[in-house]
Amino acid sequence: DDKGREQEVEQLGMRFWDMLDTLVDLIWEPEQQTVQLFIMATQMHESGIRSENLTTMGNAIRESCRAVMGVDWTPTMGDTVDWFWNCCKRTMAKTLDTIDRDDATILRQSWESCQEKCTKDELGECFFNQLCNIAPHVIHLFRRPKKIQAFQFAHAVDMLVQFSEEPEQFFSELKPLIIRHIKYGVKADYVKPFGKAILKAIEICQGSLWNERVAECWRTMWVRVSSTVQRSLNVGTNLVVVSLVQGDPEKLSDAIDCAPRGERFDWLLSVNINGEILSPLMWAIRDGKFALAEYVIDHLLEIRADRHAYYYGREKLFEKHPEVVTVLCSDCPALMDTLMDGLMWHSHSVNQGFVQVNYYLKEMYGDPKLIKNVWNSPVAQVTKLGTPDMFNHPLLNKLCLIKWHRFGKKFFIMMQIFYDLVLVMWTVGFVVYQDDCSLSLISLRVATGVLSLLAFIAMCALLVSQYRSGLVTQLNWGPKLFLKVPQFLMNPWNSARYVCYAVTTVAAFSEQCWTEEPPDARRKMGCRPWAENYGPEIPEGEPIPEVATIDWRTAVTAFSTFFLWIQFIQILILSRPLAAFTYTLSAMFVDVGRNLMIILVIIVSFAFTLTTLEQPGYESPVQAVLNLIYVILGMSSAESEALEGFGFFCLTSFVVIVEIGFLNILIAQLALIYERLSLDKEGYAKMNRAYTCVEIESFLSEKYRIKVWNEFNFDLPLQFDAGDDGPSGGIQVLEPASVRAAKKYVPDRVLRFPGEAKSTDPWPVD
Repeated sequence: DDKGREQEVEQLGMRFWDMLDTLVDLIWEPEQQTVQLFIMATQMHESGIRSENLTTMGNAIRESCRAVMGVDWTPTMGDTVDWFWNCCKRTMAKTLDTIDRDDATILRQSWESCQEKCTKDELGECFFNQLCNIAPHVIHLFRRPKKIQAFQFAHAVDMLVQFSEEPEQFFSELKPLIIRHIKYGVKADYVKPFGKAILKAIEICQGSLWNERVAECWRTMWVRVSSTVQRSLNVGTNLVVVSLVQGDPEKLSDAIDCAPRGERFDWLLSVNINGEILSPLMWAIRDGKFALAEYVIDHLLEIRADRHAYYYGREKLFEKHPEVVTVLCSDCPALMDTLMDGLMWHSHSVNQGFVQVNYYLKEMYGDPKLIKNVWNSPVAQVTKLGTPDMFNHPLLNKLCLIKWHRFGKKFFIMMQIFYDLVLVMWTVGFVVYQDDCSLSLISLRVATGVLSLLAFIAMCALLVSQYRSGLVTQLNWGPKLFLKVPQFLMNPWNSARYVCYAVTTVAAFSEQCWTEEPPDARRKMGCRPWAENYGPEIPEGEPIPEVATIDWRTAVTAFSTFFLWIQFIQILILSRPLAAFTYTLSAMFVDVGRNLMIILVIIVSFAFTLTTLEQPGYESPVQAVLNLIYVILGMSSAESEALEGFGFFCLTSFVVIVEIGFLNILIAQLALIYERLSLDKEGYAKMNRAYTCVEIESFLSEKYRIKVWNEFNFDLPLQFDAGDDGPSGGIQVLEPASVRAAKKYVPDRVLRFPGEAKSTDPWPVD
């Protein structure tokens, strides 16, 4: 019907519109335009269009354009449309004719017959031999084992056959393949001999099935594919790419020196390879070419100036690679120093004992409007992936101090006041006056329990909130076994405090003064008569000794007391020297724990051995373990003297292995670890404080974070001198003149170039 015909016409018009729009957009990128023509021609064939229809389509396109342009149409426009369509028609006609001849089926059958007659290894060996005969100068590119080369050859032929069947899929897989081969050093000149070797190898493997029709199909397909590959290799091997492939900073410098000064940073941050935009910086880092990566970072963060403007690539670097800090910390920590050096500027003059320093730390701070999750900010990434020495760098040290003094210290002290209040109330009510059941002490214990319960509920709410918002860290124990832990619990202090407040709440509301026993009876509740455990009854009239035992309330109270007091150590972060020492000790315990784990395994092994031998005092495994621990501590029990034979030999071996061997190793290990950690203890302390700042910042509302961010006025330019406004994105600080003796002091590192210049001019070369 008419309505259906109108819809069909509209759909056809939209298809032609999209086709022409795409082809015209790619008119200056012929390689990508050819790829699209291959794909479009295949789709046209499915719609019933053949090569003989292309001329009619061209006429229709020209007439449609003339109708739309009306009186503005000129003969030149008609000639332009005809020229453009004829260029497109040649490529599409070849593709349509190839499909009409059913070349794809012949190629598929030919390749399958080769695979039936020969194994992959035989095919690979045949191809390699032919390549050696045709082009021995390219053999140096093949460095992998024969089996891998055979697999790669088979995969390459599979892709060639796929080109005739599914060109869109072929080109999607070709892009990464081209990029890999450019990295290997493959040149466009190598494509022709490579194709000859492939066709000759297939001819040999197919044997009698090879004929002129099959050969023509392979040759036609290869001509079309190789032209695309050659163009992609030629376009992809510009001077920048060649320097990246060779890992040569000097060649990269020569290439970048040709760039207009307004485009220099773009050349350093992106290269176009066959339509794929790659980053030279990430390319160099991933390939381990750190000298190149250092060159890129160093030149991006140079501050250059002419009479008209300053050129500083900091913003473009972080805009292109917001993950640069994470990548450097995990893949190349040494380059973090280069990055942070480029984010500082020092004045060469001293004014009243101070030197002006500009810290360009806008991106390192992290815009709260862009970074909703604080744990994704650059500072957070450095605390998780970085090393302690990074925090000794002036820039990162200044950034952490800013956060600490703006909000970290205030909120940290507020939290510590609450924690210490609970600690004092607990100590008074449950330790100092634990036997006092007066109303005032009972009220104090109840108040302690209420505060602990409120803290526990608040922490639970925080954990739920973090879990729902994705603020979690995934702990992996295998391919399918993992646990998502809220970020709050990743801090050992927080985990301990969370458990402690849960236990404290239980202990506070199970207080024994609530029972009916009077204080004197309560004082003796944890005692058992001697005769119940130690045999004969004491004669009448003599006092019965009692042995104290620990009930669950006492155990819970002791547990809470220990963990409440041990957490008091966290307040030492307010003092950098004490924080450094504390952090050093905590790092030592991680390494020492491995040694103690081995000692524990040895103790259990000897305990079970002595139990098996039924030695006196070692009748049960638990008793045996306790007695062996007594031996280690020099508290040997009398039963040890009754050992004889093999039991005595076992105990002697145990003493030699543990006391003489492992404990001395442990002492030496402690000395070495402390010596190593003490060198970086300042860095450890700053790292710990930075982690605390990030954690506190994650508790703050987005509104408050934005308020603090706006106070820095990062959008205002920073002056180099009076009236000389430089780049924005940082803070200006007056540092003591002694900063000039520091290693990182570089006076006025701005490179200034005199004379008239435009942004399209390259920088002068020394």
